Amino acid sequence: MRYPITRVNLKSCLPYHVDFICHHIKPDQILSLILSDDIDRSGQSELFFSYFHIEQFTQLRSLTLINLENNFFEIIVSNLNNLHRLRSFSLVTTEYYHSIDKNYRLRFVAMKNLLSNACTDFLSKLTQLTLFNIQEMTLKPFARLRHLKISECSTKELSRICSELPMLKSLDVCLQGDSITMLDISQLSALTQLRLKIDGWKNKSLLTNLVKDFLPHLVQLKHFELESDLWNSMDDGTRWANLTKSLVTFNFKFKIRFLLKNLNSFRTPFWLEEKQWFVVYFNGDLCTIPRFAPVKYNTNGQSFDMSNLSSNTILHQHITELTVLTEIFHPNQYFPNIEILKMNCSVRMERMFNAISLNNIKHLILSSSSSMAMVLLILPVMPLLDELTIAGRLVPVLIEHLQDNIIEQIRTLNLHFCYFEKESITKMLCQYFPRIKYLNVSLINSTNDIILFIQQLPYLVNASFGMNSLLKKEKEKNCKRLKMTIDKKYSCQIVHSSNQNTFSFVHIWLTDDVSFITCFLDLKEYIYINFSNLYCHSSKQYNDMFKKI
Repeated sequence: MRYPITRVNLKSCLPYHVDFICHHIKPDQILSLILSDDIDRSGQSELFFSYFHIEQFTQLRSLTLINLENNFFEIIVSNLNNLHRLRSFSLVTTEYYHSIDKNYRLRFVAMKNLLSNACTDFLSKLTQLTLFNIQEMTLKPFARLRHLKISECSTKELSRICSELPMLKSLDVCLQGDSITMLDISQLSALTQLRLKIDGWKNKSLLTNLVKDFLPHLVQLKHFELESDLWNSMDDGTRWANLTKSLVTFNFKFKIRFLLKNLNSFRTPFWLEEKQWFVVYFNGDLCTIPRFAPVKYNTNGQSFDMSNLSSNTILHQHITELTVLTEIFHPNQYFPNIEILKMNCSVRMERMFNAISLNNIKHLILSSSSSMAMVLLILPVMPLLDELTIAGRLVPVLIEHLQDNIIEQIRTLNLHFCYFEKESITKMLCQYFPRIKYLNVSLINSTNDIILFIQQLPYLVNASFGMNSLLKKEKEKNCKRLKMTIDKKYSCQIVHSSNQNTFSFVHIWLTDDVSFITCFLDLKEYIYINFSNLYCHSSKQYNDMFKKI
């Protein structure tokens, strides 16, 4: 390939795209790599490492592993000492992963032990590290560490960080667990950025002491962020103004059941003119915006009446996902940037136009039988719409309302619990949505239904199915049967959940050659191309287009 790819982010990336990217990257050119085995992208690491060995990424500076399976982590860890340029390492387990895997702590401990025992040389070179916790982990190897993020941290561990890593420039910790009234963080005198998320119920006194007694001693601190689920005594803008005068940015989010004071103390010249820090009280949260501005909203929700803004327009502009639960919207509400629209009821089109700009909607979610009646009216006025999500039980209702109309604009179709008693329903669904490229079915009956979808959708490039019936011992047999039945242009992968013994994912993707430019339009959020050696490198258009992972 002519253009060197330097950064690859495979988080939320489809198997089809992973396969394509693996065919078009050179491992010795990659500077940053993100791999993820999220529940809906399970098997990504297996596919990726069928192409490469981690030691081939000789220029790698940054590596992020999200919900990675233990067996692949062991393979990676055994070779981390060979990645001599690696300076940033992140081992991440998401909250959703915690909720479905009861053994995630044991799995993380095993990973952490592997890391500590096998990678002393690698750890000593790190300048940036993200881990779930550092419990029982020595900090001695981290002499060069300047940026640390810990997802779950006790006060004891935070005290250890303060005393053993005083040269940290940035610290991001979620403080929970044991209760303690005093903790000296002033030892971190080199900090310029601090983010604290604190369990206020267990650490109420500590929370007060940290802010009042030690924040003023962090003389180099310029950026501070604080989250807590209990802070009824700190809805006082005057007090915060006295504590944060030297800061460049200050963001907070506090769970406050009852706002004891109005927001007049946040309407002073310090907040509105000097700092231009804006706050809102919404759904029990007192928070700064735009940092914590809500991006999701439902039409039954609280209005944005309590803020220090002169107008709530900026709050409405931040909403990108809207759930319509009522036929009537709040007066003076207009949402111009909605990208995901979830319809739980039927609404007159005139009311929709008065409350929502439909021009930016890319994803429509139909959640009730009453919302089906709007389909033929709403689709033509959504020019960017290309994704549809619907519960499997509502598919027959949708087919009835489509009245033999062919919907060609939908490219991604998501079906939840797709148990169709009649094969004809699947065929009709494929007939009414003939241009589907990406298909996701959370739960399906059998491999016969999978084969039917593939045969009926001629433009399909990637499909993922959840199944309860595929036992591990039958993996090879089922995979072989699928490969023999479906067109040879498709690849097939069956992945078994490590925490749900009877649940499996079936991934099928197109492996025919596709032009790089055609596929890159779908991949621009996953890969970064280095244009520095090309004639167009000075073009702002190209730099802006490819500057993000």
